[in-house]
Amino acid sequence: MTPPLITIPNELQVSIFCMLPDLDDALNLSRACNTLSAIFRNHRKHVERRIITSSSVYENDLSVTKFLEAYGEVADAYSKRGERLRKEDRLNPAVFKECLNVDWWHYPVTDEEVDGIAARWRKSRLLRELYLDERVAQEFVDFRNEFVSSSVAEDRFTIIKPGVTVSRRTSSGHLQNQPRGLDFKQRFHHALCMNTIAVASHQLAKACSENLTLEDGELVDANPDWDVYQAVTDYWTRSRWYLRGIAGDLDFYMKADNLEVFDFLYIFLLHKILPFEKFAAWTEADAVHWSEEGGFEVDEEDDAPYGIQKWHTFLSDCRKSFQPLDLVDLIKGKAWAADAAYPPDKSMYLRVRGVFDGGESESVDWCSFYERAPIVYPLCLMEGGSFNLENTELPCWWDRVRLECGSPFVEGFAEKFDMEIGKMVELEKQQGAKKSGLT
Repeated sequence: MTPPLITIPNELQVSIFCMLPDLDDALNLSRACNTLSAIFRNHRKHVERRIITSSSVYENDLSVTKFLEAYGEVADAYSKRGERLRKEDRLNPAVFKECLNVDWWHYPVTDEEVDGIAARWRKSRLLRELYLDERVAQEFVDFRNEFVSSSVAEDRFTIIKPGVTVSRRTSSGHLQNQPRGLDFKQRFHHALCMNTIAVASHQLAKACSENLTLEDGELVDANPDWDVYQAVTDYWTRSRWYLRGIAGDLDFYMKADNLEVFDFLYIFLLHKILPFEKFAAWTEADAVHWSEEGGFEVDEEDDAPYGIQKWHTFLSDCRKSFQPLDLVDLIKGKAWAADAAYPPDKSMYLRVRGVFDGGESESVDWCSFYERAPIVYPLCLMEGGSFNLENTELPCWWDRVRLECGSPFVEGFAEKFDMEIGKMVELEKQQGAKKSGLT
């Protein structure tokens, strides 16, 4: 007969904790009884380190940590200097490359880094629970339905009601009962990491100086570091990942996970957190000198459509500058409320995230490319060729297929997706044949 868990030696109990897939499982096991609670409490640091450094759930977190550490210095400079950094405050692109060259398996992870990863995991739990919450999930589905059917671009982002309600069901863990795979938490967390690095790498690249090279013993301006530009583009499209400086392609379903989380965070939640009604409150302090690339001023006498277009520009800047955990802070601070005091200094909040800095480079546009369409485009490409469905405008082919197939995280998505794509490809063939006069 197998002995009860609480009767085996403490060393074995600790080892069992260390072999759990993620930190939530360790916490849940510790709540089983007083004995296990005491074991976890006394060995928590050791258990968290072992789980974080051995579980595949956290295999992307060290890269996230390195980008966030590097950007922390930039954020401090923004808070002191204003909208744009001085040349001497900008980072050497070598810092960016150091982030790309991190080797998780051979890197001595510090206690502070372990604590930071554990803290991010706990903080990001709210986003995962919101995604699974029945009420929020249904609103997300309703939004997608209206988003796809709306023919007026200005209407597509006004169909979302302001505010994010964290219900008791969400916070207590009683989440919607959909047949999601056992790897849901891991996949969702990986997608959060990718979306975090997509924003952090963009922020960091803008803050880098242009390369300088020696020619005949004198410093001369050179082209921007195109390796950095390529890496940021790969991260933004959520299509490639870097390990030891080498890029590796993500498979189709990883890309689909990344786009799903991007849509949930930045097309759905962000519009609830920063609704049109709060637009003026966020921009009035910087109306005269908004980002040079965005180039708009807030005018209370503007008619509604023009104002909404400016709001779209504001949200686009926020998508490039707000990391996923920023959304958690804004949700907890109820930033959408009429009397919202969070963040107390909205201008500074935007400034330290680099919203007003278009970068030093004159040959790289760090603004116009970094939208949703480049994230959708890699989904057009699969092994053996292309779907020939390259329209990435809103709403695009992906939005219609997603409407039919449901969430990529739900079991059976792959089979449904293949069927829908087969239908779309066949329909395009028939339409092409008709145009050619063959039928």
